[in-house]
Order: sequence, then structure tokens, then C-alpha cells
Amino acid sequence: MSCHFQHHLHSSRPLCIQADSSSVSFHTFWLDVAEQAAQIQPLEQPVWALWQEDSYEFLVLLFAALQAGKQVLLPPHRVSDLEKELAEQQIYFLKRLPSTAESTFELQFDAAFLNHAQLYFYTSGSTGQPKKIPRSLQQLFNEVCGLEASFDLPEQAVAIATVSHQHIYGLLFKLLWPLASGRSFYQKQLAFPEDVVDSQKKIAHVQLPNYLISSPALLKRWTTDVVLHDCHRVYFQADSSSVSFHTFWLDVAEQAAQIQPLEQPVWALWQEDSYEFLVLLFAALQAGKQVLLPPHRVSDLEKELAEQQIYFLKRLPSTAESTFELQFDAAFLNHAQLYFYTSGSTGQPKKIPRSLQQLFNEVCGLEASFDLPEQAVAIATVSHQHIYGLLFKLLWPLASGRSFYQKQLAFPEDVVDSQKKIAHVQLPNYLISSPALLKRWTTDVVLHDCHRVYSSGGKLDAGVRPLLNRPITEVFGSSETGGIAHRQADDALWTPFANVDIQCAEQQELAVKTNHAFSADWILTGDKVQVADVQNPKSPFQLLGRLDRIVKLEEKRLSLDAIEAKIAELVEIQQCHVLIHEKEQRQILAVVAVLTEDARAVLIKKGKAAFTAQLKKQLQQKLESIAMNGDGVENDKT
Repeated sequence: MSCHFQHHLHSSRPLCIQADSSSVSFHTFWLDVAEQAAQIQPLEQPVWALWQEDSYEFLVLLFAALQAGKQVLLPPHRVSDLEKELAEQQIYFLKRLPSTAESTFELQFDAAFLNHAQLYFYTSGSTGQPKKIPRSLQQLFNEVCGLEASFDLPEQAVAIATVSHQHIYGLLFKLLWPLASGRSFYQKQLAFPEDVVDSQKKIAHVQLPNYLISSPALLKRWTTDVVLHDCHRVYFQADSSSVSFHTFWLDVAEQAAQIQPLEQPVWALWQEDSYEFLVLLFAALQAGKQVLLPPHRVSDLEKELAEQQIYFLKRLPSTAESTFELQFDAAFLNHAQLYFYTSGSTGQPKKIPRSLQQLFNEVCGLEASFDLPEQAVAIATVSHQHIYGLLFKLLWPLASGRSFYQKQLAFPEDVVDSQKKIAHVQLPNYLISSPALLKRWTTDVVLHDCHRVYSSGGKLDAGVRPLLNRPITEVFGSSETGGIAHRQADDALWTPFANVDIQCAEQQELAVKTNHAFSADWILTGDKVQVADVQNPKSPFQLLGRLDRIVKLEEKRLSLDAIEAKIAELVEIQQCHVLIHEKEQRQILAVVAVLTEDARAVLIKKGKAAFTAQLKKQLQQKLESIAMNGDGVENDKT
């Protein structure tokens, strides 16, 4: 079937079927467009906002403005605050202008026009902050051609919609698809299932099938007694619209053009919305700025950074069409600088520098280490503000042509809900999570289309893996080194990533060398390890705890991790933590323990002194005497 806007210029076929069952032909529509374009062309403003409830009026003014060489903004609503904000930029809402004379305006449909004709859609995103997404008429026409090739819609049919044409889904399915393919649309937007059936009865006289463009919000209110008439198919868009790579990079270029003139060389970035975060991150780096990624955004931190003239970056309003040229050469990748904040083992924040080249190297290491499907969707319960979430959720998909789900999820049930929402894209997904969330999983929460689960940020508790119906890959690393190694089972050895070398240094301390760390030299991690093959830089290894938890008591070196492990072997102990406690100018070991239910009952029955003596007796076979002296161990219940 012929698919192009100009192919039906002189057609007498009905394009718009009105509520009173009258119709407007394609020929009349294009005459109306030419007449309005002639009135709009002399207007001095280059950009106009468009909001019209009437689908016919909207389509006439949209094409008239584009034919007149204007850019068009399609805001999600029309409220006074938005009107004031746009008016400050000399952008006003377009309306039908009175005719002054018979139009001689010549319509254009060549490639130059289609590529130059520019629209901007507004979307709120998951945070509710509006985002402006540019699309050319050529891109929209390409999408219409994709719809035509994908669906077996009858050659003549009427589009009926319960969704707004102000948004891209309604605009494409209700207006542009019929306009380019010689079909028709019903003028009015409908609100209820009963309205849909009424409209189908009203247009029965045209003797054409119809198709319904709707949404989950309306369809879930449908009842079986509401019967569709002459309806070929129902379309609905799940709550998971998408942004293409092309649109993303256009957005980056547009924001980079706005950020580049700003005088501050360093900016802080904190955005809950993953898409907004990624746009602003790359826009700032492309604009030659350095970016700090703080672990939180609180007033004290804002004040501290402001004293250094470092401010938090946010989306900037567009001032003109961007001509910013994106750079991806080695010079840019090595110069583009980010700083991650980490608390470190002391609890004091540390600023860790990483270049974009180092992060790209780490992404290449992930790609070489894991057998992820060529197309997959990243779903995350962890923040992109930290290096683990940034790498696995955003940079890995961006560099490999995969996708990510915009929202950060909080609960296991949210993960499964998101998987159901994106089922229509027919792609597998992978979950990026943490031990803190995974240990709250239950066996009745079943993952869908999930290739693999990744976990980082701490040790995964034993017994968590059987709770999930998909394999879990643990990832070990730090902000200083980036990813170091991974493993697939609780007691398995750790396998270094493809681009990571390891060695066992003094005191069995793990040393790491990789092209994705902040330093190209060997980095000591503070972790005690046992290496399977000390001569092999790719050797699997076992973690034996932190060396910075080695303490001296009466000249005796003790591992707090090892003591914790031995105490945790007792059947009475659910969890425990060993620490150094100052008592009467002496350092002693103290234990904070969570008891099992049975042990709590024994404690209540026997009393604290007898119960503690019972535990100490068991521990005599497990711990050195220095850790077992009368003053050296205090046990309690939390």
C-alpha cells in the first residue's frame, strides 16, 4: 500500500470523520493546511507550542506550522504556569488564524523538508520532571512506515482513540498513520468503553472497519457486555514507552550545547531518573565539564560544594536548535573525568577519579566476562549514582546496544511487575541487585524472562540463591578498583574479570591491576586472600576477610572476621558482629549477637551469666584463649 503524506494530496477519500458523521477529505485537509501555513509563515517567532483538543484542528495547525518553517512543541498539558514559562522564552500557543486572501502557498514533501521539520514532545519521566524529546517529521514518517509494515491493517479503516494526540503514541496511531496511508480517523477523543461503541455505531454508515487506540488504564475498566463493532484490532501502549539511541544522543547534544557556555568547570550530578541522569552525565562530559557523583544530596553537602563553586546540574531550557558535534575519540574519552564518592573502610568519604575511558574499559571487561544475550533489558534495584549501578544498568547497555528500564525498583514484587510491563518488547532481561534486597526474596516471587541476576555491595548470605528461580552472579569490587571478580555459588572461588590481573602480596593481601582502575599500577585492596595458583594472574581465589580487621591484643594478632565466623557456627547464634571495646583503659573484644528463638528461651530460663558461660564453653574449642578471657568477651541479645 502507498505510504507517504503527499500520495493522498488530492484524494476525495474521507480523512476526518466528525462526531455528526460528516467528513473532511484529504484534499480539503491539505487546502486547509496550505491556507494556514500562508498565515503562519510571516510570524516572527521560530518556535510555537501546540495544544488543541480537536484532532482535526491539531493536525491542520501542526502541518501548517511545519510547512511554514516553524518548530513545534507538543506539551503534555496547557496550564498557566507553563504558558508563562514558555512566554518568557517568546514561545506562544498556536491557534487558527483568520484568512486574509486565497492561499497560493506551495506544500513541500521532499527529504529536505521532512528532515528539517522539527517537533518536540514533552514527557514527565518517572520523577515527574518534564523532558523535551526532539523528533523530525522524517523520523515520525519512518515510524509510520514501520507500523504499516508490521501490522495487517485493512487498506481502508477508521482510527478511533481514547488517548490524546498530544503524545507520540496517539499522534502516530490515530493521525499520522491514517494521513500517510489513505485511511481515516474519528475526530473526537473518547473517554469510556461505552463511548467507543457509540462512535462505532455512528460511523457504521461508512461501511469501513475500525481499529481502537487505547491504554491499559481504560481497557482494565472494560466489561464483557460492552461489545466492539466492526473492530479489526485494539492497540494499547503499555506503561513502558521507549526512547531510541538516536533520540538520546540528540538530547545529549542539545543539553551539551546549553552546558558548554557555563563558567563552572566542575558540576555535581544527582538525578533519580536514570534517563535524565545519563543525558546530563554525557552532556556535561561532552561540554568539557568534570562531574562529581555524590552518594546523596543533602543540604550540608550542597553548602559544602557551593563553597567550592560546585553546583548541582539540572536540565537547562533549550534556546535554539543544537548544532553541537559529539566527540568519541580517544582524546575525549581520556579527558572526560568523573569522581565517585565512597565512604571507605574508615567511614570518611573519599573522592575516586575515573575517566570515561576507564569506565569504557570496564564495560568491555563485563562484555568479555559474561554471556549476556545480544539484546536484553537491564532492570535495577540499585542506584545509578554508584559505580556498580552506573556500569551494569546504564553504561553497559549504552555501549553494547542493549536497553535499560528507567525506574529504580524497591521491592522484589516491583521487579516482577516491571518484567510484566516490558514483556511486549519480547526481550530477555537481567537484574542488577544487592544482598540487602535479595535476602528479602521469597520463592513465590517468580522472575520472568530473566537471563541472570547480578549482586554486589556485600557478601550474599548463604541460602539466598535457592529463593530465586534464576542464577545469581556475585560481583566483587570497589570504587577504587572497579570490578575485580565474580562467582556463581556461595562457596565457589572468585574468578577475576577478563581485564583484571591479581596477585597475592605481603600478609596474603590481594593486589589488583586493571585498565579500568583509577591507577594503572598494582592496587592493594586490604583483603586477605588465598590464591589457587600464585603464578597465574588470572587465578581463582578465596576471600579470607579484611586485613583492616586484624587487631593486636596483648601482642597477639587476631582476625575479627575469623572470630565472627567461629561464633556464627554456634547453633544459638543467628548473626553476630565482633568489635574492639575500650574498658578501663584496656582494649577488649565485644560481641553483639542476634540469638535464635530457642536460644532466647534458654537465656530467659537460665539467666545471662549461665547462658554466657555455656557459650564460652563451646567457644573454647574454636578460639584462642586471648579471645576467651573472662573480661574479653561480652555476649548480648539485640
